[in-house]
Amino acid sequence: MAGVDVGGLTAPAAAAAIEQVYAQPIVLYYQDSPIVLNPDTIGFRIRTEAMLADALASSEQGGGFWPRFINYLLGRESTRALDVPLTADYQLGLLEQFLADVSVRYDEPPGDAGIDAQTLTIYQGDTGFVLDRDTSLALIDRALRSSEERTLALPLTG
Repeated sequence: MAGVDVGGLTAPAAAAAIEQVYAQPIVLYYQDSPIVLNPDTIGFRIRTEAMLADALASSEQGGGFWPRFINYLLGRESTRALDVPLTADYQLGLLEQFLADVSVRYDEPPGDAGIDAQTLTIYQGDTGFVLDRDTSLALIDRALRSSEERTLALPLTG
């Protein structure tokens, strides 16, 4: 379920295993600076009841209880793998606020060009860089919904 092997576990144990995996923080790299995003900071919640219901419904499609029971008695029990996708949500506004805070702390906007009146020389402004928030939102969403890829480099423009 949700990319986590829960075969042979009871429903509460499966739910606990899934929640443990997705409670792990996301590590965001702004250039070389690591920033930790805890999923609960943005209200990330897994809907384990809905996922367990989907798993149960999918397993019942395999012929229902009685045919499976008869197969079990006759020694013809077969196991099959089910892939139940993650059902989760979070508060987008809190994630946008988190990225705005990261942007305020780490962005270095480009500097203005100027002229030195005494020597009559023109100098370039600093190049700078800023966080690409729209792309960051999509990448963080993907990382939140991944059981394995929990680290990413934030995209910058500049």
